Amino acid sequence: MPLAKEQRTKRVEQTHYPQQPVNRQRIQEEIHRAHRLWKACLEQLKQHLSQIEVETWFAPLTPVRLSHDVFILRMPSFFYVEWIEEHYAHLLIQILRNLAGANLRLEYEVQVLKSTTQQQGTLVTTTSPVLPPNPYALPQQQPQASQPQIATPELNPRLTFETFVEGDCNRLARAAAIQVSQSPGKTSFNPLVIYGGTGLGKTHLLHAIGNALLRTHPHLRIAFTTGELFTSQFVQMARQNTVDDFLRFYYNVDCLLIDDIHLLAGKEKTQEVFFHIFNYLHQHGKQIVVTTDTPPAQMKGFTERLLSRLRWSLVAEIHPPDFSTRLAILKMRAQQEGITLPDEIFRILAREITGSIRELEGALISFSAHLLYEKAPPSPRLLLKVVKRIVATRASRHALSREDILRAICQHFGLKPQDLNSKQRDKHLVLARDLAVFLMRKHLCLSWKEIGVWFQRDHSWALRSYQRAEQRLKQEPSLQSTLQKILQKLPGTFSGHD
Repeated sequence: MPLAKEQRTKRVEQTHYPQQPVNRQRIQEEIHRAHRLWKACLEQLKQHLSQIEVETWFAPLTPVRLSHDVFILRMPSFFYVEWIEEHYAHLLIQILRNLAGANLRLEYEVQVLKSTTQQQGTLVTTTSPVLPPNPYALPQQQPQASQPQIATPELNPRLTFETFVEGDCNRLARAAAIQVSQSPGKTSFNPLVIYGGTGLGKTHLLHAIGNALLRTHPHLRIAFTTGELFTSQFVQMARQNTVDDFLRFYYNVDCLLIDDIHLLAGKEKTQEVFFHIFNYLHQHGKQIVVTTDTPPAQMKGFTERLLSRLRWSLVAEIHPPDFSTRLAILKMRAQQEGITLPDEIFRILAREITGSIRELEGALISFSAHLLYEKAPPSPRLLLKVVKRIVATRASRHALSREDILRAICQHFGLKPQDLNSKQRDKHLVLARDLAVFLMRKHLCLSWKEIGVWFQRDHSWALRSYQRAEQRLKQEPSLQSTLQKILQKLPGTFSGHD
């Protein structure tokens, strides 16, 4: 979908487009507008969040430009992008739109430090206004002039095997990934499927494979992408009648790394083209590695022939880390960030925070920020105060389940759960889906991607569905009454919506 018509949050990297005459005065005005907007936004964030949250997660962000209803924020790292997307995205967008208008679109810019090897060249760039380079375009050898150019994500140089903490929870997956990186396409681990829950290290291993290959096999052509990006690019090139270029690009890679392959669920055309790419690469001895949140045997919305290909593979599961692994992860992350804490503090954090690795690292950063803000020495008492707040936030997010919302929606509209993720577009079904998406986003704080996956659609569909519901709720008092009746069917106390 052309970006001009797409009202959704995107993660963007600095990109290079054809040079145009520079209007320096206009650029300066856009920069000043961005700084004024961000200053006002920070003031309003302080009314909704604690000062320490604002100092930790928002003060390090830098406004770049505000131009034509597009506000660009620079993030210090991809970790900030993920954390803000998961915990604060809805609040941030709401405040920005209240300040600058309902049509405002927020874009992220992440500056990635590039190693010497990476600076030697970029695999692909594009000047298309419809399909711009992805935020993380992978550095590689420059393709031949006759080859098509497709934007692919960039490897994060910090995500290597050296920075991946091994434990009983991930030993098989790490060992298989290392072997693949040493002999791509020549082991029995082809394809390699890595699966596990959110924030457990699947993406880290994909980046580690790519980074290792860049060092040890610099002549190989590596393509790292995501299920979401693969789908959107295929759709764009199908509209442009350039699918042959899309196929030719992927046929020419030596190693294909795809994150979140489960996002291809329900997309028959995309699965078909991936099936052909998979067969071609496998038959020519090229390496394929994918990650997913479910094992192939339990994946829904996929053709049987594609699932059979994935079942050929070694399927390596990553489990939640145990105490010793969590402790090692905390110490490594603290060393990377230059954080010095007593061993007792690390042990308390590892004992109390038992969720994903991302949550564990977020707790460490939050605690270190508390120490700076309060100018206090690290103590178990202060740490437990921070942990209590994190656990309370997590508990409030999980007090209501997705199943509770779907059950209430189906009960009110007289539907079955399978009706909601069907392809039918009857008016009452569209409304029921939109309200389900609205409640999932508002009360569960699910990401657009997580919502889209359940409905067998992508994240942009989830965002559009939410916006439809939000707009209709503002304009139709009768729909507000409908929503109240649905809320009354939910467990706990839900008195309305913002």
